[in-house]
Amino acid sequence: MKKVIPVALTLMTISLASCGIPILKNVEQKIESTKETRSEESQKGKISKIGPEKQELLKRINGGWESIAKRGSYFVFEEDGTSYWYRSSKDLKDNYFKCDTKVLNGSEAIEDLGLTYEGVLKMISNSKGKVGIDNIYSITMTPNYLISDKVDKTAELTAENTIKLLFIYVDENQAQAHNYGTGDTYFLQRRDVK
Repeated sequence: MKKVIPVALTLMTISLASCGIPILKNVEQKIESTKETRSEESQKGKISKIGPEKQELLKRINGGWESIAKRGSYFVFEEDGTSYWYRSSKDLKDNYFKCDTKVLNGSEAIEDLGLTYEGVLKMISNSKGKVGIDNIYSITMTPNYLISDKVDKTAELTAENTIKLLFIYVDENQAQAHNYGTGDTYFLQRRDVK
């Protein structure tokens, strides 16, 4: 089932007619090109290594991202594939998940999240050039440790605790995320809390 990007994630309003059909074709071509490359590699039995450009795209989300909402959540993504979700950046010793994390970017993220071409085009159009395909991430955070009310509740973790995010990197200081499990949308600012 295809998902449509929530209205709250549209960055700025622009008429889709002003963008024209060629943009949609370019989005479709880039997505299809990536699918074909991955399919060919699978058939040849090759294991695809991530090149330096892709590594940089994945690295740029590392660090702390705080929701700008009052008492907002706080996400931390580390280079080793570990991530954390905190109920609040004001208390990093309680009410948090430590997670194993899978991060996909670009057309792989679009496919993983089940986004439609129309939804992607709308997001790109509404961003006034700030967002492109490489700004779209799929982040799956699978908790392996839980502290709640100062008690280790790791034994209570289930698959339902997995966090699946559509993460849109706007620039080095701003991002937006949509939690597929809760339906929550976060407007995030980069902030490393120690």
